[in-house]
Amino acid sequence: MAEALTVSGTLTEQDMTKLVKVARANTIGPTALYYAGVTAPAVSAAMAVVTNAALTDAHLPDYWVSFWSSIMAALTGISWYLIFVRWSDRRKAGRSSDLEGETELSADEEGLLLKRAQIKTRIGWAAISRIQSTRKHTVVFVTQHSPIVIPHAWFVDRETQASFLTALEKGAA
Repeated sequence: MAEALTVSGTLTEQDMTKLVKVARANTIGPTALYYAGVTAPAVSAAMAVVTNAALTDAHLPDYWVSFWSSIMAALTGISWYLIFVRWSDRRKAGRSSDLEGETELSADEEGLLLKRAQIKTRIGWAAISRIQSTRKHTVVFVTQHSPIVIPHAWFVDRETQASFLTALEKGAA
């Protein structure tokens, strides 16, 4: 590759959504994990104590107090878990600054150079673990780094797109 191939553009909200889905595939974010995994048992235990106290005051037999306290604790824990897992999934993708400014990606003999605002990131070819293309995007998976989403709308024509993607495939091989 004698000359660097460059593509640039601005990320849209759909591009950010794609990036977040790819980056978070099969994982739960740290906030959801904390609320679902750490606080759910505490909230469940608290519900068991409250239910136990209420049913004991109602003079129910010990069997039913234990039974309903356990049921309420289980339902509370499951509900708490589901609420926060769902909440983490519904959050808006990216930060507002992610949608501002142009992103430029260049492929040369050393690897990829990603430029955004005042930040430049050099990614060597060996750090690219795989490349996956869809109809609208190409995703470059980088070892110990977030994936890079390249919207196909950034390319001026199909020929430029094909030569850039070929250079990516060759470099990453």
